[in-house]
Order: sequence, then structure tokens, then C-alpha cells
Amino acid sequence: MNDAQGGSSLRMIYVLFLCLFLGSVILGFFYDRIADHLIWKSQIWLTLKIPTIVFSIIAILTILVTRNSRSSKKQENAEKEFAQSQGWIYTESYSDPQGLTEELKARLEKVCSEKEFNILNNMTVETGRRNIILFSCWYRVRIGVPRVALDPPA
Repeated sequence: MNDAQGGSSLRMIYVLFLCLFLGSVILGFFYDRIADHLIWKSQIWLTLKIPTIVFSIIAILTILVTRNSRSSKKQENAEKEFAQSQGWIYTESYSDPQGLTEELKARLEKVCSEKEFNILNNMTVETGRRNIILFSCWYRVRIGVPRVALDPPA
């Protein structure tokens, strides 16, 4: 993933949370002045207050998830187009008839046995005597596997 695009997405989330925080601070500051209006004491508002809040939260979360999903799909398509324009072999983990993803996963887990890998996609840049493979993945440390020290005790 391109750091610039991933960073801009992360910045967008930070800005959104900052706006939510500032909005709640401003609302809290003006609450005493706003609370005296008759609309807040009307039966309609008292009936619709909780459903409005719940709907707003669900709508905001849905918008965030949808935007994040579209952004990641756009990034994946850009990676695929770039790899294919360079003449590289591009493989997505969910559609891998050749088994390249599982082979790469086995190699990674052989080298780094304390981690479990989930490979999203890979690009085979060069084959032959030296294999160059670019890949996108998630990993997590396996539970119960002792960590190996880099410097053995003397």
C-alpha cells in the first residue's frame, strides 16, 4: 500500500474524530443556552431523541466503513494496474488457481515461524535464479510460541 494514500486515509479519520470532539465540546458549551428552548421539552423530541441518536451513529459508521472499503478497493485496483503495466504477475489471494499465495505463505512462516500470515495479494517481479516477490499481508504473533532472542545469551 502506498504510504501517502494510507496516511491520507488515516488523517481523514483523525480529522473526523477531531470534528466530532470539537462538535461535542461546542454543544456542551452552548447546552445551557440551547436547553431553554421549548423544542427540547416537546413530546415529539422526547419521543424521537434516542432513535435519532442511534440512527445518526449507525449512519456515520456505515459511511466510514463504506468509504474505507471503496478506498482499499481503489488502492488494490491501482496496484493491479501498475503490476500488469510492468509485466509482473499479479495474484489476489481469493483467486489464486496456481497456489502462489499458499506457497509464499509457507515460505514466510518457515522463515518467521512465530508469526501467522494472511497474504492479500502478491506480485511476482522476477523469476528464475532470484525470485523477487512484492506482497501485501497482515500478520499476528502466534499464541504460545516462544520468542527467539536475536542475541543468544553468552
